[in-house]
Amino acid sequence: MVSLCPTKPRALVAALVVAALTGCGEPTTTIVDGAIVDGSADGGGLPDGGLPDGGGLPDGGGLPDGGLPDGGLPDGGLPDGGGLPDGGLPDGGLPDGGGLPDGGGLPDGGGLPDGGGLPDAGGLPAAGGLPDAGGLPDAAALCPVGIDDQIPATLTITTDDNTKLWVNGVLIDDVARIWSAPQRYDVMIYAHPLHPNLIAVEGVNLQNQAGYDRGSVVDLRFTVAGAPQTVTSDASFRATNTLTAGWTLPGFDDSAWPAAVPLGAVGIAPWGAVFAALAPGSTAQWIWTYDPAAAVTKPTVESMYARRLFTTDDPRCAPIVVE
Repeated sequence: MVSLCPTKPRALVAALVVAALTGCGEPTTTIVDGAIVDGSADGGGLPDGGLPDGGGLPDGGGLPDGGLPDGGLPDGGLPDGGGLPDGGLPDGGLPDGGGLPDGGGLPDGGGLPDGGGLPDAGGLPAAGGLPDAGGLPDAAALCPVGIDDQIPATLTITTDDNTKLWVNGVLIDDVARIWSAPQRYDVMIYAHPLHPNLIAVEGVNLQNQAGYDRGSVVDLRFTVAGAPQTVTSDASFRATNTLTAGWTLPGFDDSAWPAAVPLGAVGIAPWGAVFAALAPGSTAQWIWTYDPAAAVTKPTVESMYARRLFTTDDPRCAPIVVE
């Protein structure tokens, strides 16, 4: 131990000694292990610079290891990064990534089973809660025929004076003939009640006479599941005298066209029983865009454009309303 007065050189403290009190008549300075302690014996009352391990508390802060065990609290203040194992709560705060099982607090991604709280994407089975997109059975699946399957049909037609005929957008005939020589055609139509068919007729008048001097008449016959069905010309046809592009195609919008005007059942004068041989028993009506017998004036040359959309009625399929 070396005792130093204020007048002594301080360099004498280079050696590791313990300074004792001397009779210098003033407080002594004691150097221990490189630390200067003033005014009390043995370095101020605490070894190693006044505080144990460099700070007054063991291990640099009065408490072991920085003031608190392991940085203030075990493992960063709380066990495993937050005071609770594994980040404050087991497995990230909540079990499996969110406090609730399987990613969101509820089973399987959102609190409800299988992705949203309701089984199978919304709580309703199979894409929306209704079977097969809407809650109704798929009529196409229930029907024993394919959506594009076709069946044979016969179509009988004549026009006073000439006829042009299309079925489902396909030209069937446009040869000029006299009205007293009706024609019958074998055609194919769609069998499925969800697949519409189209009859399109251009009737051409070439004369001007009093009374019924113009008109068209149509009779379509086919069989579905052993039962005969017919589509005949009447007010269910739409007709106009205005030619519009695309009018012979099934997708054409004829909603603005007026209904055809029925003139009378096949067999009326002046045409008579014109369908007796080709379509016996027909109930078809002669049609035009107006009643020519009641017209005060009418053009000599005139065309009527008439359309009829229809579907078959198959009792084996889901009920379908035929427009």
